Amino acid sequence: LAKMEPRAQSFHGRLAELGTRMEEKKETLTNLLQKDSDPASIENLRKEMAGIQDEIQKEVIIHIMESKKILDPNQQQRFFDLMRQSMTRAKN
Repeated sequence: LAKMEPRAQSFHGRLAELGTRMEEKKETLTNLLQKDSDPASIENLRKEMAGIQDEIQKEVIIHIMESKKILDPNQQQRFFDLMRQSMTRAKN
């Protein structure tokens, strides 16, 4: 737990930053769509949003890989079982 906590705080802080950036982009997108802005502006913004989503995915994968290194085999199994359960619930 002592090893996991600092990593978790850093991870969640980074996700919060990226989430804030994404929310700002969503607001901008809504404004552009409302104003019937040119398609190139909308496409550029869509690409920026895709880039943020890519960063989020990379951060999650890095966090999982770092967490795995700290856990023993039994803890790893429980960790991935919980992850699978969480993903199954998210689909429903």
